Amino acid sequence: MSETKTQSESVEAWSEFNQYYPPLIASIGESDFLDRLSELATALVDYDSLVVMSFSTDKAPVVLHNDSSYFKDQVIDKDFMGAMVLDPFYQLIRRGVRQGVFRLEDIAPDEFYSSDYYNKIYKQTGLQKEIGIISSCNDEFCLVLSIGLRNKADVEVDELKRLNTFYRLIQCAICKHFEVGHLNSAPLAIN
Repeated sequence: MSETKTQSESVEAWSEFNQYYPPLIASIGESDFLDRLSELATALVDYDSLVVMSFSTDKAPVVLHNDSSYFKDQVIDKDFMGAMVLDPFYQLIRRGVRQGVFRLEDIAPDEFYSSDYYNKIYKQTGLQKEIGIISSCNDEFCLVLSIGLRNKADVEVDELKRLNTFYRLIQCAICKHFEVGHLNSAPLAIN
């Protein structure tokens, strides 16, 4: 890849980020914070949707935000949500990973795509690709921002590079929001 193309992509990424980050910061502590986070994340990598889940060691997973029409009914199904503990991102958290940006294809075990969980739960999401941004603001819970691609098989940018470039700024905003945030968006208040 030429240096000019790399610089052009960097400028484009910063342009996208600068368009969506100020409204995200302005919404810290407000009920629309996760909507602004969705706009930022999906604009950066040209994905279709964002689902934000809270994983806690002593509680079932909680869906905090879902900007897609996929599995809206399932999030109130206790069996469905209980099965989410088999999610590869949750399993990564259980192994001690508390932050970072990961592609599902890089962390899923070999048997994932033939598992009952994949066939009965994951396929329902309609995802063709998924990236998880793991953010831990305290010892009580981790958030996974699941950025999903449904309508095409790939994008034209290096998603991991882009998201890693902005990870720390995004994580700081998330942590500040849940520190001072809107009570209805606090994962521990939902259950």
